[in-house]
Amino acid sequence: MSATSSRSRALLDWGFGQDDARLRAGLLVYAGIGFVHAGNNLPTPTRAEIQALFRLVVGDEPA
Repeated sequence: MSATSSRSRALLDWGFGQDDARLRAGLLVYAGIGFVHAGNNLPTPTRAEIQALFRLVVGDEPA
């Protein structure tokens, strides 16, 4: 199972439709790849920033 498909399954379990879950899962994977690829050139996100990104991906209103 690929990283995208496992994340997509989790989003499907949360109630997102097939297409929406796939797009959101892709966003998570590519954000992770970008962070890993940039390495030390990016600031380390704070816990609050990670939580805000997660809320954005799962569709909650911003805090």
